[in-house]
Amino acid sequence: MKKLNVRITKNGRFLKEAKERFIRRCPDGSPGVVFRRKVYRVLEDNTINIDDDYFDKEECPIVNTDSTIIKKIKTVDWYLESNKFGHYILFNGDQQLMEKVLLIMDDKGIEWLRADKSSRKSDNEIQYDWFIRLKSNLTRSKVLKIVEPILDDPIDISILKGRIQQDLLKQKDKEILILKQQLHAFNNNQEMLQLKAKFSKYQLNKLQKNLDQKKEIDTNELAQLKDDYSDKIKDAEDIVFEEIEKNEELVERINILTQEVEILKLKDNETITVTKVKMDTINLLSKWLKGMYPRLQIDDESLDVIANYFTRYEALCRQLNFLVFDREKFKSYGVKTAKSWFEAGKHIATGSDDNGRIYYRQHYNKNKYDYTLWIRIKRSQRKDFSLMVSFNKKLPSA
Repeated sequence: MKKLNVRITKNGRFLKEAKERFIRRCPDGSPGVVFRRKVYRVLEDNTINIDDDYFDKEECPIVNTDSTIIKKIKTVDWYLESNKFGHYILFNGDQQLMEKVLLIMDDKGIEWLRADKSSRKSDNEIQYDWFIRLKSNLTRSKVLKIVEPILDDPIDISILKGRIQQDLLKQKDKEILILKQQLHAFNNNQEMLQLKAKFSKYQLNKLQKNLDQKKEIDTNELAQLKDDYSDKIKDAEDIVFEEIEKNEELVERINILTQEVEILKLKDNETITVTKVKMDTINLLSKWLKGMYPRLQIDDESLDVIANYFTRYEALCRQLNFLVFDREKFKSYGVKTAKSWFEAGKHIATGSDDNGRIYYRQHYNKNKYDYTLWIRIKRSQRKDFSLMVSFNKKLPSA
């Protein structure tokens, strides 16, 4: 049986919210819910107007989940708020519904920056349970067309979880296969290098025997020959040892992936999704950065960048500490194309490269923050500079 959260209105004024009401069929075929023992029609925006006509409960049976009347209403109570910071999907429901919506969005390639419990009223004066901030510069009408099918008719989460879990298994199996192919190639190459090293030693021994048989030979020439051959052998051995280390790391990675696959296969009934990990990681980063640097306004896209591209945080924290606590050690230069914006002079190590970037400018509300700060990566630099110009235009005038 489907339940619905509805908003109660009177004379166009919002009174309260009524949660988890069974959906009923009114005598005229429209959907309705009970409020104070009377059944009112559910309007398009999931509201009921108690000034409207009503029906007796006996006239309005509760409908089954598969009833066509369900399709006439929004089973998820949601709203799209659009403001100068972007688009926010706000909705009511439990943790499972939040996960469900994010899974569907990821499955359909709809990018989002952050998702968490809502802590404020939206611009329609209603406080919802959850929010999802979208990563989109589209107009509100275009965003609505994209998200409406997801929120108005969400699919069965168990089907989606199963499909995503199968995709994870396929992805890890594929990665294991590639690593095993690399391991095979390394093994073949390693055998060849070991043969070369043995051959170099054989040549050195042979040279030594020939030299021992000669009675007259320049001492300096002998020392030079020995050095030359010793260097060649050392180089060959270094290459062999390097290949052995790579080989061992490959074996270690294969073992880890194999264990992950086995865990995935054992946990059929658990939610193991990249989506949930991303949501938890971003929210943890948000709390951590706000706690460490309360005078920096770090935007949500920065959290998304850190979660997706950074595997180590030491270099990032070092630069943020310099900026906040030891300003003399923080080097920066102005962004030529964006007035009042600066870029950290030190490129930030992410754990895999040095493509991390820090941009900042003085915050317009100096009582609350010192700086507006963005954490980005090198490849989005041109777009980021353009967004800085747009950001400046949206700032409140002094």
